[in-house]
This record gives sequence, C-alpha cells and structure tokens, in this order.
Amino acid sequence: LYAQGKVRAIGVCNFLPDRLVDLTLSHSVVPAVNQIELHPFCQQKALREVMARYQIQPMAWAPLRKGRTISFPTAC
Repeated sequence: LYAQGKVRAIGVCNFLPDRLVDLTLSHSVVPAVNQIELHPFCQQKALREVMARYQIQPMAWAPLRKGRTISFPTAC
C-alpha cells in the first residue's frame, strides 16, 4: 500500500530495540512511529535512542500513567 501511494506512512506498536532494528534493516519502508509505553516513570531511553537513530518518532500510550497515582517508580 505504501509503494502504491495509498498510505503515506506506516507505524508499529511495542517494537523493542532488536525487533525495530531488524525490521528497519530488512525492509525498504522505515516506520514513521512506534507506539510505546512512555511516561515520567517509564522513559525507555535505550529504545528512544534506537528510534532517534532511524528517525522513528515515539507515540506514547499511557502518557500520564492512565491517571493512576503511584508512590514509587515502576519498572519499565
């Protein structure tokens, strides 16, 4: 669909660094976005560095931790 001009971009969801690099290197179309869990308690620095290298924008889900209050940072 991308090659036919029917879509302008593709996106992926929850691709970790190794899968994202594999996808990017083995296909001609690089995803425009990767939807990931991203909020103050889950920064995913390593993944965002890989995404920046391939010019893939993060799309946050749960950006405000889904309104939950927590007393300690959660592992991410």
